[in-house]
Amino acid sequence: MKYGLPPIINENCQILILGSLPGEASLKAQQYYAHPQNQFWPIIAAILQEELPNTYLERTAMLLEHRIALWDVIHFAQRQGSLDSNIKAAVPNDLEQLISSYPSITKIILNGNEAEKQYLKHFKHLAVPTFKVRSSSPVPARTCNTFAEKLADWQQAFCKQI
Repeated sequence: MKYGLPPIINENCQILILGSLPGEASLKAQQYYAHPQNQFWPIIAAILQEELPNTYLERTAMLLEHRIALWDVIHFAQRQGSLDSNIKAAVPNDLEQLISSYPSITKIILNGNEAEKQYLKHFKHLAVPTFKVRSSSPVPARTCNTFAEKLADWQQAFCKQI
């Protein structure tokens, strides 16, 4: 079984980014998006017009400073390796509790297809506007999702009015 990480959130957060379940590099480092080829942190820095911080602590502080929370849809699941396609028997996080504890969350951004699939399976009833973006993972990059394409997709989701 693979278990996810705790949320990065505070009472000021307005946007919640949800991935599926951290990959092996992230679980080993106990840091979201720790794989060096994952484009999450460069995408976020570009959207926020910030220099990419060097440390994980600085990166998470940047998120919170810009009122962005981070978590995953899946609490734990069976998975060999890091591919979302290998996720089996997924058990969701308690997203309802998180949303009720942080009512300032007014938008959810789903990072990739598996995050969207799991969200729709367990949480489509939630009344928070939700937007799916192309995965920041290096794997979908092989299907012609360049950094520029991903960045444009993410920027559009961040700019959409609720």
